[in-house]
Amino acid sequence: MEALRWPDGPVCPHCHAKQQSFEIGGEKQSRRAGLRHCRACRRQFSVTVGTALERTRVSYVHWMRLAYVLSQTGSRTLSVPEVAEALHMTYKTAARMLERVSDTLVTYKGLLDKKRFGPPVTEFVVKARGPQPRLRFPQNPRYAKHRARVGQSYVRWKERLKLDASATPIPTGVLRSKENPSLPQENLDRVERLLMVVLNVEQAEARAARKKRSGWEWHRRRFQKVRIRLPNGARA
Repeated sequence: MEALRWPDGPVCPHCHAKQQSFEIGGEKQSRRAGLRHCRACRRQFSVTVGTALERTRVSYVHWMRLAYVLSQTGSRTLSVPEVAEALHMTYKTAARMLERVSDTLVTYKGLLDKKRFGPPVTEFVVKARGPQPRLRFPQNPRYAKHRARVGQSYVRWKERLKLDASATPIPTGVLRSKENPSLPQENLDRVERLLMVVLNVEQAEARAARKKRSGWEWHRRRFQKVRIRLPNGARA
């Protein structure tokens, strides 16, 4: 997760100093794994500080397993019951994990398709963005004025949401080099993209997205009855 958030080395989220931190460790020190100390500002941080996952009590392993479940499922929706069953945790914990992931997906501005993130994530972001305007055939193709109107509604919709193709995360192959080579490479790339989106969203943006998401009735219904079906009986 550190390699996904800091590909060029750890960066302090407090003072933004690069290559000025070290990992706290040692036999005599009782510290959690991944805790770092910044020499510049003398403050401690981890890979989740300043992100939507800050102050989470769930281990990083469970977050990566959740991303893998969402990347390989054949369902079109985010769910809770089977995620709790696949990760061997309570319903309440699985629901809170999916809510945090949903907060980050509301802020996503990059390109979107099922090959990049998988059906559940793609379906959620499409619904969160709202209906996309259709590119209609011009009323009279002979007139330049009518031809110029084609796509104007789509451009305004894109500008209103501040969509940008450069915000699309590009996999670096971190999981491919560390995980079992027998695992599907497409799933690992989708996991990497999803984790990069989650780790690159600031906590303030996630809180604003949470207020926006709380008013969506269709999202609350998904957390009540929707289930994820893993292909071929696979488990995370």
